Amino acid sequence: MIPAPGCRLFASFVPSQPANRLGNPIIWWYNAPMPKRPLRPCSHYGCPMLVVSGYCAVHQRDKWEREKNRPSARGRGYDTNWDKFSRHYKRLYPLCVRCGRPAYVVHHIVPLSDGGDKYNPNNLASLCRHCHNVVHHIAS
Repeated sequence: MIPAPGCRLFASFVPSQPANRLGNPIIWWYNAPMPKRPLRPCSHYGCPMLVVSGYCAVHQRDKWEREKNRPSARGRGYDTNWDKFSRHYKRLYPLCVRCGRPAYVVHHIVPLSDGGDKYNPNNLASLCRHCHNVVHHIAS
């Protein structure tokens, strides 16, 4: 094994150094330049911009604007009674209704902000994290 240019060998081939499961000595490098991570699409649903991580500049600003005016979960009506009810509902319906994985959240089919009933079982669905993000068009 040859070190990358500008790197120095940290350990030499000596009998006392650690070995892998095949008995070959493990060589440690330091000051090695780390490979750059490949760019990936922006986390905003449908945005093709390539970024290192998270959101592109446009959607980062949009996300911040949306979130700064959004009330907390308690402010949106998810109180202690809802916590107890959702735990009970997930015990009754432990699997995601879309894919069958373990449920992560109790989803309101008609949002509370659109007049959906908070405790009506016909307005609720147990969803896993992935399916909940897909329903809300959030990149997972």
